[in-house]
Amino acid sequence: MEKNKKLIKGSVRLTVIVCVLCAVMCFCLFSATTFAWFTDSVTASNSTMVSADYSVISTLSKEGTTVTPDVATASGIKEYNLTSGIYKIEFTAQGSATTGFAFITVKTTAGTNTYFTQQMAPNSNYTVRLLLNENAHVTLNYQWGSHGRTENIIENGSDIN
Repeated sequence: MEKNKKLIKGSVRLTVIVCVLCAVMCFCLFSATTFAWFTDSVTASNSTMVSADYSVISTLSKEGTTVTPDVATASGIKEYNLTSGIYKIEFTAQGSATTGFAFITVKTTAGTNTYFTQQMAPNSNYTVRLLLNENAHVTLNYQWGSHGRTENIIENGSDIN
């Protein structure tokens, strides 16, 4: 029994010593982390952020006469209610963004189709002809970036039937 008391007393002493050593080690590690946190410094050079802009000026004409849109928004969307005939649509891209595109939505009794231009860089021109066999509601719009589409792409100088 005396031997068991010595054994228990020794194991309690060992447990207390291990706990104290763990507490001291945790304190040292925490102190080092805190010291590193408050003494670290980072120097960055001046950076200038410049936003890009992109817009497309669109005009629609019939037989050389510019057609006035029925609706024109400040963001550049133009809507027309057109009669049958041949129309010329011209797009001129402007701005500092590297890419963008225009799209034409044609709504007839047969349905609605949307056609997309190829990528238009700033200061580039794009012209298409719109051949209407019936009255149509036409919307001209644009967007910066890329569209990633493969269908209904209209090439510069092509016709939309």
